[in-house]
Amino acid sequence: MDKKIVANGVSKVHVSARRGERVEALLDVDLTVAAGEFVTILGPSGCGKSTLLRLVAGLDTPTDGELLYDGKAVRGPDFQRGMLFQAYALFPWMSVRDNVEFGPRSRRLPAAQYRPRAQHLLELVGLAGFEDRYPHELSGGMQQRGALARLFANDPDVLLMDEPLAAVDAQTRELLQEELARLWGEYRKTVLFVTHSVEEAVFLSDRIVVMSRRPGRIKEIVDVALPRIRTYTTRESEEYHRQCTMVGRLIREEIQDKGAPSRASGEPEPALASPSVPGDSGRR
Repeated sequence: MDKKIVANGVSKVHVSARRGERVEALLDVDLTVAAGEFVTILGPSGCGKSTLLRLVAGLDTPTDGELLYDGKAVRGPDFQRGMLFQAYALFPWMSVRDNVEFGPRSRRLPAAQYRPRAQHLLELVGLAGFEDRYPHELSGGMQQRGALARLFANDPDVLLMDEPLAAVDAQTRELLQEELARLWGEYRKTVLFVTHSVEEAVFLSDRIVVMSRRPGRIKEIVDVALPRIRTYTTRESEEYHRQCTMVGRLIREEIQDKGAPSRASGEPEPALASPSVPGDSGRR
């Protein structure tokens, strides 16, 4: 197996600058992601999913343990590990087209190399005809589609995606899930994907990493036993519904666990998102 991302005993403690309180976000996480694999991180709110993604991106450093990318320690951000945040994060002074082309242009690639790809991606995410608009002229869902196109346009080796489809409407979310699955099948990028939706995780993933309540530890890793070509008919299969039910139960065990580790003194109770199970829309 070509190991693309490796976490060895990764822990992360956040210290409040105002109160000096220590909050354990992650504890002793061991995880290996193979090249070309689509792995989703799923767990209750506040379990460290986004923290783990930021550590892999090099935007933060572990308190303990090590993170490796292609066998080398992660020391900081790199364009080969592209990050898509929950927020739209488009440059407000740039048009949609300029936002999508920003990455390859900043790397001084020739326009003939990236411009056709950028236009193709804009069409795939439904922004054809909006190329010259500015972010404030678009809906939130359209802005996130632009951010998705920008991520792919930069052609990173690894895609780190933090609930990238949560802002779009229900119908568009399912269509973009199918498009993302198709793009993954075409380009075979390594993907680490954070979501609160069980349905989304099962539809997209090769494996699902189910996290415990904070401090986040790996509760279980689930292999998704579905044919790799995923289309709208995948959601109609018995195996899809069986896996959604099984993974949903794992999440509910964590949400309803009364014996979970206590919170730091004075820390508010995190909002726990109910997992999406068959029959639930899963849109938040």
